[in-house]
Amino acid sequence: MCAVFHCTRCGKEFSTRISRPRKFCSLSCYFSHRFPKDIASRFWSHVDQSGGPDACWPWTLSKDKDGYGKFTMPGRKSWHAHRVAWFLTNGPIPEGLLIRHFICSNPPCCNPKHLLPGTPTDNMQDCVRQGRIQKGSTHPSAKLTEENIVEIRRQYAAGGSQENIAVLFGIAQTTVSKIVRRQRWTHVK
Repeated sequence: MCAVFHCTRCGKEFSTRISRPRKFCSLSCYFSHRFPKDIASRFWSHVDQSGGPDACWPWTLSKDKDGYGKFTMPGRKSWHAHRVAWFLTNGPIPEGLLIRHFICSNPPCCNPKHLLPGTPTDNMQDCVRQGRIQKGSTHPSAKLTEENIVEIRRQYAAGGSQENIAVLFGIAQTTVSKIVRRQRWTHVK
């Protein structure tokens, strides 16, 4: 059974089970109510702002495998540092959105001027615009080169079977099919 409550921090209405009532509508409101001052001072002490207000402000402590800063929040394992920077500067992160590096493509950057909320689609468009998407032979798991793709398409156009081409290049027949139908390696003419 659910009931409607008002968030202790922002006043927003939210529903929750009567058997387990909550005081806050989100984790963001919970953290900003419980830890507003000490978290901010602890967080910003680990951000290098020496480059000025428009430069990237890199996170100086631990980072994950992708280079994003990691900040341990009370009651949680860790948050990406750029998300904490947004939260401390602008308030709760809008529901269903993520915080993306819009101005720069520097994962440890915590400058709020470089960050914007957006959808995963917005984030992928940023990656493409900033040249962060690895495709073709530059992708770490690529087995083929652009020259191989041109040769696969040439052999298929000349009447070669997908099975024989697959054996020749050490790939699956379905991969050859997707290459010749231009569903893969679409950037190669």
